[in-house]
This record gives sequence, structure tokens and C-alpha cells, in this order.
Amino acid sequence: MNNALTGLPASFRVIGVGNGVTEILDNVKSCGFDGFHEAGVLTLGLSEDAAPSYFDSILEGVTPSKYPDVIKSLLQLIVKPCYVSFDFHDLCTVLRDSGYFIFKRVIGKSITDVVKKMQEKLKGLDLDEIENMTLNILLNRDRKPPVEMKEMSAFSDMLATVPDTVNVIWAVHFDEELNENQIGLISIISGKELDNVQ
Repeated sequence: MNNALTGLPASFRVIGVGNGVTEILDNVKSCGFDGFHEAGVLTLGLSEDAAPSYFDSILEGVTPSKYPDVIKSLLQLIVKPCYVSFDFHDLCTVLRDSGYFIFKRVIGKSITDVVKKMQEKLKGLDLDEIENMTLNILLNRDRKPPVEMKEMSAFSDMLATVPDTVNVIWAVHFDEELNENQIGLISIISGKELDNVQ
């Protein structure tokens, strides 16, 4: 880590090679901003001691060993092709100035299966604390048999349980890492009251 960055709070570290990181931070500061968050850049806190004032949203309920998986999945959602589009603007809608977010991923053999597994993972979550939610269905492009519309009723039923006050974005993505008989479901849930979620 660059020694020039050690004056930043422990929750705000930029790791880089050479002087590039320092130059970027100096440029941000020269514009009158104390950090990337103040400059309007989407900033996510992936640290147990993340200070809310430095981030748009702080990840809750995930151990540090899982951070790389979360980062990979977040990026996968916005860069891989999909049936129903989900892009960086959607990610920003859910995470910008949201306070805290939780990330859940399940894998099953059908839409009904992944919906049941996701509902189990979200059991105990106070729906009134949720401000934004994504539901991202993942499937292998070569899935056999393909997903049929009648299978989506379990997904629709799940959406019907979410309060009207929650902004919900859903999408369908290709994920070639899944087997042909698997379906995945990712949910990103954010809200200012979601701190200390397990």
C-alpha cells in the first residue's frame, strides 16, 4: 500500500501500484472533494470498520473472505450479456446514498427452487427497512430445458410480497459458469436502516 495514503481512515484504503493512486487522489482533492464519494463516484464499503461518511453503501453480513465473490458478482451483473438488461445505472440506483446493503446469492435447479432458497436467506429481514432491491436471475445460455414463462409464477409471487415502498429492479442474466441444469438468483438489498444485518 502506498504510504501517502495512510492518513485516510482505516475504512478507506486504495491499493495500487506506483504513484498512480496518489495522483488520482490528488486530482480528486484538487477539485475540492475529500474523497471519491464526495466527488460523485459510487463508493462501496467492504470493510468491517467502514465509516458511513466515506461511502454510498456499506456491505453488511458478509465475512471478509467473501468480499472477492461479492465484487465478482456485482461486476458480472453489469458486464455480462442478459435477456432483461441490468447496467451500471441500475446498480447506482440501488446503492448510491443507500447507507447499507446486503448481498445474497443462491443456486438451484428451477425458478421455484431458487425463490424458496432466497426467501429462506431473507427470512427475518424487516421489509420496512428495505429501500431498494434487485432480483437478478442467472442461467446458462445452453440451459436444458429452457425456462418457460409458467415457471416465473414463483418469481412473481415473491415480488408480490415486497412492500410497494421498495424500489425493485429485476433482470435475467447469462452465467456460463452455471451448469446447464442450474439457475442462480442474486439479490442486492439496500437501506439506511440495514446496519448490523447478519
